[in-house]
Amino acid sequence: MQLFYNLFYNDVLGDLQVPAKKANFALKHTPDMKFNISSKTLQTMLSATFRVINAKSPLTILENFLFSLSGNTLTVKGSDQENNMTAELEVTEAEGEGAVAVPAKRMLDMLKEMPEQGLRIAVDSENQNMKITFAQGEFEFMCLPGDEYPEAKSRQDDA
Repeated sequence: MQLFYNLFYNDVLGDLQVPAKKANFALKHTPDMKFNISSKTLQTMLSATFRVINAKSPLTILENFLFSLSGNTLTVKGSDQENNMTAELEVTEAEGEGAVAVPAKRMLDMLKEMPEQGLRIAVDSENQNMKITFAQGEFEFMCLPGDEYPEAKSRQDDA
């Protein structure tokens, strides 16, 4: 039937172009952020930041770390809305920029079980995914968009 359709329109209407069918495969999306970091360095940084995260927060996004990459600087933030803690660290082979919220407890538990080694972290915000590649394999986390993480409340003096 499709062949008849193409022949009919090409013969009767001349140069009419029949729209091509869309391919039914997805193009591979490249990650928004990539960087390398030592597992123990990241664990130390996250352990310090984890102290302000409340596991029973009324806002589930506050059970996450906010990872922000700008240039070669990784900023990790933890918050319980009243207290905020931010840590910064230089990373290597950084590509892209952006922010993503990652499950704090899962990330920290994974790092505690891991020996000292290099990690390659790639974040794909379109698929809301963080992939951590290391010598023995890889680990993936579902994550949330960084722009959903609440801003720190500023304190104002009423005096």
